[in-house]
Amino acid sequence: MASSKQSAVTLEEVKLTCTFNNPSSFAASPSVKWYLNGTEFTSNIDNTNIANNPNGLSVYTISSTSSGDSGYYKCKVSYNVGSLEGTSANFTQYVQTVDEPTGSYNFVGQTATLTCSVGGGTGSIKWTYVTNSSDVDFTSPSQYSEDLMANTGFYMRSVIQVARLVESTDLSLKATVTYDSGNTIEKEFTIVTAGK
Repeated sequence: MASSKQSAVTLEEVKLTCTFNNPSSFAASPSVKWYLNGTEFTSNIDNTNIANNPNGLSVYTISSTSSGDSGYYKCKVSYNVGSLEGTSANFTQYVQTVDEPTGSYNFVGQTATLTCSVGGGTGSIKWTYVTNSSDVDFTSPSQYSEDLMANTGFYMRSVIQVARLVESTDLSLKATVTYDSGNTIEKEFTIVTAGK
């Protein structure tokens, strides 16, 4: 199996291809089934070239990727002679996403929580101030603390706490996600603080 873009960003078109042996000596009419995370699906599959020889071809098209398209894909080829069949190994498809942030409204002296949830493969998350692009300091006894969830292969998350909020200060922070593939996504988070 192969992908036109294994590490895709949202709304991109991606084509997954399943290529298999179909020599004329088989005199076979193959059929192909597709699976995502072990569940069969049947839409957006082009099987017009599965009977080609010596190599058959089945293509699954994702016209506009979303986070739900991340996962393990495989194809299963069955021939109508001799009970021949074969299943590919799992093929990993990533769709790189960062959940849309929401504004956080808090009162003076409280602690605000910001969560950056990321999908689409391994990488790192870095927090900076929007105003001057300097790094947020998480060293003790800082006003900021971070709880970083280790990457599970598809997802990672950084939750930061901002303590001792100051009155009438809108604090904007930027989360920069850098994937091992080289792609980068940035999202801004804003904390709005008011007096008690």
